[in-house]
Amino acid sequence: MSDISSDPSEPYSKLVSSRSTFPLRQSSASLSEEVAPCVESIATLEGGSKNADTFTTMSQSDLLAICDAADADRARRTELAWRNLLACPSKPPLCFRHQEPCVLRIVKRTGSNHFGRQFWVCSRPQGVTGNPAARCQTFLWADEVSRGLHKTFPSVKK
Repeated sequence: MSDISSDPSEPYSKLVSSRSTFPLRQSSASLSEEVAPCVESIATLEGGSKNADTFTTMSQSDLLAICDAADADRARRTELAWRNLLACPSKPPLCFRHQEPCVLRIVKRTGSNHFGRQFWVCSRPQGVTGNPAARCQTFLWADEVSRGLHKTFPSVKK
């Protein structure tokens, strides 16, 4: 009867108190276990093959500086990856004939192998081919524009 607690949250509180969110830095053994992931990431960055035992002779402040440097580098790489992922063109390309900003569209045809792919077209409304106020034949894939493959435009008769 003494093993069973009347408070249902008691086992949870024991579990939470037994695991701390931040590892305590008391002994060199726990410190080397804590630094091992940082050392592996630094060794990967430097192209070397270092292990945690190599760093047991270093002071605790030196080891923490190594971990902080690895964390800062990881944060920088993560930020750069997100910037590249969420980057959009700063200015839309200009259409060939009218030299006006194009409109970004998405392929919505489900049977197409380009489904979901973005492209740029002239912003003018569709019309008769000979009408100068109608949409011109400008068509650019957005991923090719963002990679800089469409820096020069073909000459178009006005």
